[in-house]
Amino acid sequence: MPRKNIRWGYEVSPIEQKISCIKLFLDRGQQVSGFVEQEVLLTQLREANRDIESAIADFLSKVHEHTLETLSRR
Repeated sequence: MPRKNIRWGYEVSPIEQKISCIKLFLDRGQQVSGFVEQEVLLTQLREANRDIESAIADFLSKVHEHTLETLSRR
């Protein structure tokens, strides 16, 4: 279940602990880019007490929320 009080994108300061590049794992059949170290991402997930699926669910929930807000403003 997606978390309610998550921040994403520019809401997160550069010095805060964050999970980066999670969207690159949306398609498990794709090779992850060389600039993303899978071990670094897995460490970030462990430290946040999350797994890839729940982090992606949070990301997609925020994209959905942002899309609805943007469409309603227009």
